[in-house]
Amino acid sequence: MPENLIDRFILELEGINRFSRRGFSLGLGKLPSFILSSQLDKVLAGLIKCATSIKDVEPKYTEARMDAIRATMSIVNEVGVCVNHTPCLSSSDVTMVYEELLVAMGDYTSDRRGDVGAFVREASMSALDEFTRIVAVENSNLIVPSLCSRVMQSIVQQCCQKIDRTRGVACSKLLSLVHCTSPVIPNIPHHEDLLRIFNREAISDINWTVAHSSFPLLVQLLALQSYTYHTLLGMIGSVGGLTESTVRHSSSSLLTYLRMMCNKKESMDDFCSCLTNVFEDNLKNVRVIIPLLATLDLLLSNSIFDLFLDSEEFCGLLQYHTSVRTRALNQLMLLLGHAYPRVRKATADQLCTVLLTYDQLLPEDVLDNVVIVLADTNWIDPLEKVRLVRDSLCELLSLPVPKLKVTTAAKASNNLTGGGDELGSYKDLVERAGY
Repeated sequence: MPENLIDRFILELEGINRFSRRGFSLGLGKLPSFILSSQLDKVLAGLIKCATSIKDVEPKYTEARMDAIRATMSIVNEVGVCVNHTPCLSSSDVTMVYEELLVAMGDYTSDRRGDVGAFVREASMSALDEFTRIVAVENSNLIVPSLCSRVMQSIVQQCCQKIDRTRGVACSKLLSLVHCTSPVIPNIPHHEDLLRIFNREAISDINWTVAHSSFPLLVQLLALQSYTYHTLLGMIGSVGGLTESTVRHSSSSLLTYLRMMCNKKESMDDFCSCLTNVFEDNLKNVRVIIPLLATLDLLLSNSIFDLFLDSEEFCGLLQYHTSVRTRALNQLMLLLGHAYPRVRKATADQLCTVLLTYDQLLPEDVLDNVVIVLADTNWIDPLEKVRLVRDSLCELLSLPVPKLKVTTAAKASNNLTGGGDELGSYKDLVERAGY
């Protein structure tokens, strides 16, 4: 085939006619190896450019990007990877193909049909699975740890997506790579943990396109450090989405997981740090930021963050000099009168433990009385009753009794409703804690 004809094919990949792009992409993918022998780099570069042109103004080129990915994989199957013949993909070609597929995993193009970029992502996931298996067989040394991490993280993110079809494809490809034995895919992060979570017995009856059966397993990926960010990024789209069943089951799974983790401070700190990173990385991304705010609202309304407030840190400050100790005790008194029972109980338990550990913090007679009150009080009793006990502790410790801070808006509300308690809000607690 004349070289100028190949150039014409490649030129058409950038044309304004979407059907031309699709047709010439598929045509290039069917070229036999004897033609590709002298044109491989040029053809691959053209297909990669077509597949990764996500910033095109018109979303009509979505199908062309999908066909370019399929054509790339047709060429890979035709020539192989670093084998003892020509043509074949070199190590640099392998890197180029991986970059093409990973860029395509970020295609979230949408039009009146919805998220049409999902078709490109699904094609890319299928290609990543197939290509990684080929490379593992022919030259596994090319699958370096950083590259394998990016591949697995991108697929994990799609596993938690709100589109059932896309989630089904992603989970099947994830399991294909995790359970691959001929040969085992090298350098998969947390491979043993993935095999434990997705053991064959546990997944035998799971339909990954059904939210209520898939999310209880997928949410466990939050515990694996290499996947926390991408799992959360995917979950945010599901939790803050519009499909009722997906929102309900993804939200339930996320809340259940976080409640199980509430006593593991390090895990919760990692989760909060990851949530902050997602926020910072997507400040101008409406597709992420709106469901992220909905997810944050869910967590706040279910008191998730109140379950691990830093009463432990305030207790730790009691061992320092008088001014720091007094300020820490004031904050602890606020927490003992907090609206959420679990916050009150956790604070009382931690304060009692610290006072018994560092018995020199208070005079002996005061210490005995404070510990008795902390230990004998049922801190999950009604708030009004508990706050009376808290006020008595303030008198024992010679601390001012906390006063309800009534803002202008609260006063207006009180005039209408006859009452109000701003301490019942998470916002007020944060403000009083000095954050």
